[in-house]
Amino acid sequence: MSKNNKTPNTNRDNVLNELLNEFDEERMSENADNGRGAEENLNDTEKTVDNAEDNGNVSSETAVSPKKHTFYFAFAVLVILMAVVGIVSIAVFAVGKINNAVNSSSLRDEYTRFLLPVVANDIAPFENENELSNSAKINCSIWNIMLNHDTSLYKLSDTGEFLIPEYDVEYSCREIFGSSSGIVHRTVGSSDMSFIYSAENHVYSCSKDLHYLNYVPVITEMKQENGMYTLTVDYYSPAVRLLSENMGIEGEAEKTMKYIISRYDGKDTLVAVEFASDIVVS
Repeated sequence: MSKNNKTPNTNRDNVLNELLNEFDEERMSENADNGRGAEENLNDTEKTVDNAEDNGNVSSETAVSPKKHTFYFAFAVLVILMAVVGIVSIAVFAVGKINNAVNSSSLRDEYTRFLLPVVANDIAPFENENELSNSAKINCSIWNIMLNHDTSLYKLSDTGEFLIPEYDVEYSCREIFGSSSGIVHRTVGSSDMSFIYSAENHVYSCSKDLHYLNYVPVITEMKQENGMYTLTVDYYSPAVRLLSENMGIEGEAEKTMKYIISRYDGKDTLVAVEFASDIVVS
């Protein structure tokens, strides 16, 4: 009886033990799985944090610092300024070249007018104004008035000639040969062109039509040093020069002379005239 009574209890206990054991094993398995999952989650979290730190480092390395921004801005401004300065320099250089060309052309024209009365009379070379003849200075002075001055206010003689006061001739002489230059008034000229002096009226009678010129000047070179201009001047006959200017027909100069001109305070003085071959090139 006893045996029969214990067997069901024993079996029941065994079953309970087995169920408990299985339950414990399942819980342990679940705990183990949960532990591994938590560990994995922790590892993932750490990796995420590490990645975030790495990304932060990369971002901080690749980001441009304020100092670099300032440098790039200053460099760009410098490049722009250099470009502007370059453009301005080129413009100033071009304007300077144009002005020099204009001034050179203007001065050449001015000296052509200044020398025309002298070249027209084909005066002899001289190194000092005192070497010039009195008649040469009178001729140049009157030609200067007729070619470069306003003659509309001069009175006319009965024969239709200009009556030029002697003091105008003296002034014209000083315009060409300097303030210390002087002349002795007298009749000068040739059969082709003469200027009659009237000592009684202190005037020169001059024809209104200056139709006779020995030469006209063409300035081929100008050099300046310390207010002294050295001009190379070709002499052409008026007819040849007229053909050259109006018809493009080239002609050869009959001779070449050197003119030395002093310029002071805007006033010119003819200092010397020399043959071109007499100029020593250093």
